[in-house]
Amino acid sequence: MNILVIKGSLNPESTSSMVAEHIEKMLCNDASLTVKELDVRTFSVPYYRPEEHWGEDASFDKLDSHTQKLLELLKWADAFIISTPDYHGSVSGVLKNVLDHGWLEFGAKLFGYVVSGHDGGHNVISSLQTSIRNSHGWSMPYFLSVSDEEVSKEMVSPDLNAKICMFCNDFPYYAKLLADAYCEREDNENSFCHRYIKVNI
Repeated sequence: MNILVIKGSLNPESTSSMVAEHIEKMLCNDASLTVKELDVRTFSVPYYRPEEHWGEDASFDKLDSHTQKLLELLKWADAFIISTPDYHGSVSGVLKNVLDHGWLEFGAKLFGYVVSGHDGGHNVISSLQTSIRNSHGWSMPYFLSVSDEEVSKEMVSPDLNAKICMFCNDFPYYAKLLADAYCEREDNENSFCHRYIKVNI
């Protein structure tokens, strides 16, 4: 099971990124998982230009090398964990640009979310869930909402640590269930899995 953790903040002291790092460390203890990180602070992603992806002359070979690397990484992943700050009730702009590049790469895959802010991040989650649903992805039924007081690079509060442990226990389990279910139905021509996943990827 390949899990991609996308850290969607340019802030070097980002609370959401710190939580994502704690999640990565916990997931890496599971030998059945391969975890990679996409940090928007170090991973250069050009602005999304639709004509480069869907225009008459569009092709993968013509894309910028950074865009090619991004798409290959998105396709590699079986599931995604996204962390973002709450910016005006939505995700960070740089994260939105990353997500704009994906579509087929998100279908039938599970997404988990970490949001940092002071009002619970519910508007951010609604935005993410809508975006992923329109890409035919699935979202975990709960998310991690954190504040600056709950986390640092060295430690997290006991309450948040318990939530992270539950998330790290649940997320790989449901990601695998979903992936296995789609694999079982990929040859069924009347299934969404066959019509969307197998035909398009």
